Amino acid sequence: MTTSNSPTAPHTVYLSMLVSLLLNILSGCAAIAPNSNGAARANDVNIDPALQRQLYKLEDQAEFAIKQNHLTYPKEGSAVSLFEQMLTLNPGNKEAIRGLEQVVEEYVALALAAANERLFAKAKAMLARAKLVDADHPSIAPTMKQIHLLEKAKRKTIKLNAKQLFTAATKSQITTLVKAGSNSCHYAIAVNNDEQGRWIYKAIKDATFNRRPKARIIISSPTRIEQICLTTP
Repeated sequence: MTTSNSPTAPHTVYLSMLVSLLLNILSGCAAIAPNSNGAARANDVNIDPALQRQLYKLEDQAEFAIKQNHLTYPKEGSAVSLFEQMLTLNPGNKEAIRGLEQVVEEYVALALAAANERLFAKAKAMLARAKLVDADHPSIAPTMKQIHLLEKAKRKTIKLNAKQLFTAATKSQITTLVKAGSNSCHYAIAVNNDEQGRWIYKAIKDATFNRRPKARIIISSPTRIEQICLTTP
């Protein structure tokens, strides 16, 4: 019995060693694979927890500053200052970079709103602040062009009798205004309620042969239409 079993013992040991070696190799490959796939994310994942908490706190404060329209001035506590602190602590931080873009977008929106109200000095000041944040932002140049066009635009305003608004006479008055303009014209419609605004817009649309003219409706009085015709630069 002992003699017949002894030749197989070295073979069994060899197989056991080979299986063990293969298992070690396979487990090593499994450990390596996630690291190779996640290498690009190493910088994001391996942030010190204390630093990450600080970044989250600054981001929350910056978002609140944007909601309060505290974008750049005064500098202390402004959204730009807070995002810049994030970039100092963590260069290349995506949230901070996106936050600065958002500040520029806010200034662009403020500039256009001011230009639509014919507050051109304010519009240019808002755009100048946007430029301080990111002079190369793609929205700045076209926004400045739009401000200049609005500044030089030809304008004509007609007042409408709110009590006689839904009449053929008022529609004829609107038609005359629209046909005196051109395809480059858009309109600011001041009314007491949305129903009046929709009716006036439809009258303008009918006069342009359903071309879908550009118009904005504001709740204001007296009831009126301002025709704004941009000139070719």
